[in-house]
Amino acid sequence: PMGALDGAGNLAASYVNFIYDSPLTAPALSDVKVNAVPNRVTLSFKVNSAPGATYSVDFASLAGTKAYETSGVVNSAKFNQTITAPLGSGSYTMNLAVTDVYGVTTATQIQVTVK
Repeated sequence: PMGALDGAGNLAASYVNFIYDSPLTAPALSDVKVNAVPNRVTLSFKVNSAPGATYSVDFASLAGTKAYETSGVVNSAKFNQTITAPLGSGSYTMNLAVTDVYGVTTATQIQVTVK
């Protein structure tokens, strides 16, 4: 346990959990799933042991025009995120990137077709 002692001699103690994010390893991105249904795409993914990291997602047409984009912060050691993108019929490239607090990035691309 970790403790604190005040000036009157009172001691308080508690257990503390630490999560170490190594500056030498990329964020652990897993369980990337894309489900395309008419007029939308649902993307889900997990990031492990990289609290404070940021993520960015975009869906771009094959011509390179971004049809949807969003970003956020990984706020826990076992982070799960689901994003629903309203997209019209067509083919898209989904780009997902997670960058940890040290600036190390893990990225992936998936081709998606919405009917």
